Amino acid sequence: MFFNEKCAFIYKKSFFVEKLQYFLEICIFVCYNILIMNRNKHITLQEIADASGFSVAVVSRALSSDILQNRTVAAETAANIVAVARKLGWMPRRSANKKRSLGAVGVFVPGSSGVLGQEMLEAVNYVARKSDTPIYCYNSVDGESFRQFWDNHGSNSRSVGAVSYYPADPRGEPAFMEMYEKFRKREAPLVIVHNNAPDDFPAVSVKIDNFYGGKLAGEHLAQLGCRENFLLGFGYTSYRYERLLGCCEALNTHRVLYNTIVRKAEFDTEGLIGQIERLTDWSSPEPVGVFVDGMYSALTLHNYFQSRGLVIGKKIKLISYDDSIWMECAYPAITAIRQPFYQMGELAMKKLFNMMRGYKETTEYIKPELIVRASTRSQN
Repeated sequence: MFFNEKCAFIYKKSFFVEKLQYFLEICIFVCYNILIMNRNKHITLQEIADASGFSVAVVSRALSSDILQNRTVAAETAANIVAVARKLGWMPRRSANKKRSLGAVGVFVPGSSGVLGQEMLEAVNYVARKSDTPIYCYNSVDGESFRQFWDNHGSNSRSVGAVSYYPADPRGEPAFMEMYEKFRKREAPLVIVHNNAPDDFPAVSVKIDNFYGGKLAGEHLAQLGCRENFLLGFGYTSYRYERLLGCCEALNTHRVLYNTIVRKAEFDTEGLIGQIERLTDWSSPEPVGVFVDGMYSALTLHNYFQSRGLVIGKKIKLISYDDSIWMECAYPAITAIRQPFYQMGELAMKKLFNMMRGYKETTEYIKPELIVRASTRSQN
């Protein structure tokens, strides 16, 4: 009986110690979190103003969670103030609405962009939803669209930004530049997507590295052991021409001979086919390599070669720049350089939102990838 009572006393004592230890741990945890939560209270706007060299009013607007207040401070000034504040230990307070809108965003994509526009808009919409920011999409890049967006959303006090193609039609350039100047005066950000803007255009851009894409095609052609190679381009648009230059550099590196044919019109395939016919020795047992800088011309050549009874993948090694469901559904399926349009839209929107928050961004090039299909594989 005595033994049992002693054991019970020891048990109660250990139970009490465990409870006391648990209570102390909770107290330490609560005190630590109270200290963390009160951390900002020790850092005043006056201290940040003294350290940054700006007035208390400017510091207050720069650190405000209200985007309309924040946008009244120059982007560079706001970035400097935030950097100084963070060094002092300042942390932004979490607002009740974590997904507060950044403002109004215009997105301008050509109506004829097809797969590019669909994938890019899907990414744009995804990023915008995460920030609860409204986007106004226009399936055109012309003066009417630019003026409509500015009149409806840019002429008031709201924060604005835009992701846009540079107008392919020169008639749209004046209105585009007019909108750009209005953005610049309000220090509102504009991000250019795709490669059609001039290289010296003073705006952040997200572009495809077309030279790298052409180089991927050339490297692949060099490995196929073709007797003859044809590189088919369209006009002298800089980004289209870069595709040919990249392919040429890869073939030159491997000392592979090739013929370059540049047509004046996108769909001038009759002249294209005529030149290939005159230059090609079809009786040769070695395959013929063909790189085309655009999807539609590649599909036309694919149909023509099949009508001639030339086996694609064996006699003809065909590579297209631009990838889509058409390349995959063609029979045999066509090897293609895939441009990451979704990534381009996502990156453009993230850069735009960062700039609307007051951070700096720079132009970035995205590398495409080679998708190998049956048109460059041996067919038994």
